[in-house]
This record gives sequence, C-alpha cells and structure tokens, in this order.
Amino acid sequence: MKPSRILALIGGLLAGVAFFLPIFSFFGFSISGFDIVRSTTNEVGDLSNQAFLYWLQPIAAIALIVFALLAANMGKAAHGINLVAALVGIGVLIYVFVRIQSSLSGSTFSGASAASFLGIGFWIAAAAFILGLVGAIMGLAEAPKAAPVIFASPPQGNWPQQ
Repeated sequence: MKPSRILALIGGLLAGVAFFLPIFSFFGFSISGFDIVRSTTNEVGDLSNQAFLYWLQPIAAIALIVFALLAANMGKAAHGINLVAALVGIGVLIYVFVRIQSSLSGSTFSGASAASFLGIGFWIAAAAFILGLVGAIMGLAEAPKAAPVIFASPPQGNWPQQ
C-alpha cells in the first residue's frame, strides 16, 4: 500500500475514534462529538442546535477510510475525495474552536483561550485530518501509472508479405 493511502487510512481511523473522545473539558465536565449529536435535549447548551454539523466529522472520517481503500482502483479521484473530506473535517474543528472561543468571550472567562478547554478528542481529530490532508495531497501529486509497453518483434522472414 502506498504511503499516501496509509496516511489517509490512519487519519480516517483516528478521526473516527476522536469523535467519541472529549472535544472539550470544563471543570470536570467533558463532552464528545457523539454526545452532541445524540443529544435531543438542550443538555449541552446551544451546541445541540447545530448538532447536524458535528455529523460531518464521522462522515469525513468514513470517507477517508473508504476512499483510501479504493484509491488503488479509483486513482486520483479517490485522493480528490479524500482532500475534500480532510478539509471538511478541519472545517468542523475550526467551527468547534470558534464556537468555544465565542462562548468564553461573553462569560466570566473572557480572557481565557479556547485552546485551554479543548479535549484530547479535538487534538486527535486535528492530527487525523491533517494526516488525511497530507495523504490526499501526496496521492494527487503521485505520477500516474504508465500504460504497459508491449514490445513485439516483427515476424521472421519476408515481412511485410509481398
């Protein structure tokens, strides 16, 4: 398996695991992406109002895994899809960071940085999607497969026939 496919596959697997780990922690209270999307009540605050956005993380992780495995047959198209999946995953993480930071700015923790409240799931997902992005870029930069060259010798004797 080529390194580009391995990076995308590892990135997808790590991003899938990170979805179940805490995205952020606050004084012993931690919440994962899975907690947000399964919440039907407002128990996690205003994050549940945009819970559908958090489904993009596992969808992007699954896309990284599937198209890393299919890249041998699909070629650059699979790497292009992985590029989009990795960028979507990074976009979700940026959205999470901005949401946490904006929540902090209006509270008594207005001087705090969101980075201090981010959990291990956020950091693993960030590393995973960066791995997927690097794998996709490497796959797109690979030289295309050369068509096999078949050398045939001309028939012996009088050729072409006259």
